[in-house]
Amino acid sequence: MSSLSESNRNRRTTVAFDRLRRQVLPTAFHDSREHLDLSNHPTPWLSTCDKIMTWVQRQEKPKSETSLMWLDGDAGAGKTVIAHALARRCQAEKILAASFFFCLSDDRRNDGTKFTSTLAYQICINIPGARPYIEAAIDHNPLIFQRSVEEQLRSLIIEPLKSFRNSHKDALPSYAIVIDALDECRDAGFQTSVIQAFVAVSKPELTLLRIIITSRAEDHIASTFNFVNLSWPQAMHFFLDDQLASEKPRDLSITPPLPDLTFGSWIWTWEKPYSDPPVGPRPFRKVVMIPEGRYVDSLTIDITCDDIFALYVNGKILGSGREWTTAHRWSITFPLTNKIVIAVYATNDPVERAWAGLVASAVLWDSNTYNGSMYYTVKTDDAWKSLDTDPPPGFERISLDDSNWSLARSEGEYGAQPWVSNVKIPLKIEPLTDGFTSIIGILDSPKAPRATPGGIAMTRNSKRAESTPSSLIPDFASADWIWTQEKPYNDPPIGPRRFRKTVLIPSGRFVDSLTIDITCDDLHTLYINEKVVGFGLRWHVPRRWSITFPRTNKVVIAVYASNDPEERSFAGLLAAAVAWDSTDVRGGSFKINTDLSWRYGGTSAWDGLEQPLFDEDDWKPVRTQGIYGAGPWGQARKPTTINPITEGFKGIKGIPDPPRAPLATPGLNASWTVFI
Repeated sequence: MSSLSESNRNRRTTVAFDRLRRQVLPTAFHDSREHLDLSNHPTPWLSTCDKIMTWVQRQEKPKSETSLMWLDGDAGAGKTVIAHALARRCQAEKILAASFFFCLSDDRRNDGTKFTSTLAYQICINIPGARPYIEAAIDHNPLIFQRSVEEQLRSLIIEPLKSFRNSHKDALPSYAIVIDALDECRDAGFQTSVIQAFVAVSKPELTLLRIIITSRAEDHIASTFNFVNLSWPQAMHFFLDDQLASEKPRDLSITPPLPDLTFGSWIWTWEKPYSDPPVGPRPFRKVVMIPEGRYVDSLTIDITCDDIFALYVNGKILGSGREWTTAHRWSITFPLTNKIVIAVYATNDPVERAWAGLVASAVLWDSNTYNGSMYYTVKTDDAWKSLDTDPPPGFERISLDDSNWSLARSEGEYGAQPWVSNVKIPLKIEPLTDGFTSIIGILDSPKAPRATPGGIAMTRNSKRAESTPSSLIPDFASADWIWTQEKPYNDPPIGPRRFRKTVLIPSGRFVDSLTIDITCDDLHTLYINEKVVGFGLRWHVPRRWSITFPRTNKVVIAVYASNDPEERSFAGLLAAAVAWDSTDVRGGSFKINTDLSWRYGGTSAWDGLEQPLFDEDDWKPVRTQGIYGAGPWGQARKPTTINPITEGFKGIKGIPDPPRAPLATPGLNASWTVFI
């Protein structure tokens, strides 16, 4: 009888584990083949990793009472590289419980549908003693995967691990859960729920787990962690930019990994079997949206096609190929953007018509901020778009609407029949060319302007010498928080306010470039010399812009600023700028900071606030709210990257849109690079 009961229990266990396995997303594992190999990637944050590993293994002094750590940093701060490094080290020391790497550009990894089940599956594998408790939870409630994320985390992870710990008299090691890029999950409510659920784990009564979450400091994420006025430490906060600045400056010789064609799948249309391809060219497109607040300006791509293709990126031609056994590699640069369109004009050989397939892999990054961490990968898969007809006019352009296009068909991963591994992987960057022409039986590929060579081609084929005059980098430490004199800063007036600073350059001197760091509690739009530079919506996410303009001896900085009409808690404006003459850098620079010399106006006569000749004689001097570091803001974060030029904010409830103006011209970065 006992053996029969044991058999039934094992059968139920197998059923429970099978249910769990069907809910797993392997591509979210840190060591998934979907990710580029980071094991040999430059990691300038080794001491940061060492500090975190000390915390994971509970060897820190004094001992921490919390089991939750938030790694916060701007784009390019190194969050993902550090998360990978930590997961690898924990796995090597057999203390990795689970990992989950979100990715906004991957439709499988940008929601939380399989988040908890993926973690629970890995815990079953990495901590075998916990598996029976997880299986029992599934057996008790087979519909647990349809419950809220809080209930799933409680039932499948928190309670089973408590039971596992309580069943052991001997001391157990601490196990790590690594969650990367939580902010890249599309559901903000899910993000908040995950943090709130793990906060319970961070209480002292459960010491088995060390949970590491990386993300940018989105408002809802920062407020959920809520670090102040707690009776016990709710979470450790690790701001990676601070560590990065103290450990190693950005090394401009570091370049992203090369694309890996083996990550791609062969794709084609759904018209016929790929062994009997249709006659005529077919269009393929992939639209890549970079996460909010991040941008790219460089791309390297490996691509081949059975048989003939022409490649376009953001409407520009990169080149063409005519033999599938030889892949091509191109590297380009383009204006900073958060949207990239890769378009391919592809066709089978009309004479042979044996097989048809397209495979590609690409890497995108921001050359201004890249320091060994933040880049994005794109590969051919069934998320690409295609048509069963000839390409429509302008199919390669960003503005084309492909919402009615069909999804491409995956014909198998790289290495599948009939191509197997016979593709010759490129070893060097090829020069850019035009598309193909004059092939019998095939329409010429659409003409388009040629792309701009750059990216890795520029980096690896050029010798770099870096020059970063410290006098050209703004510093909040020299600025004051300012606002109007109407009311106390903790009871700000309703409606937007205007601020201006007119700077007269000494006689005989001129400037044509300016870099500015600025933030506002809460919203602002910035103008310099009649042009709009950009906007900010959150005071704890300051902005840095660098612009150029005609040489002049007068600079006018104007800010359209407003407190949040719904919160109205505090109000303040903080800015630090440096202006200089790019034709005579050694001639010195001029610092401009928010202080008592700024002036403000009321709510009327908005038109012309950004104009140099605007009459501000009846404006009043501002009131200082305290030096940098004062008031409720403390040591506000200093920006580390150049933001793209944009229009002002608009459509904010309760706040009139700021004045419209032409866009400013992007200028030199605060960190200069000279190619020799």
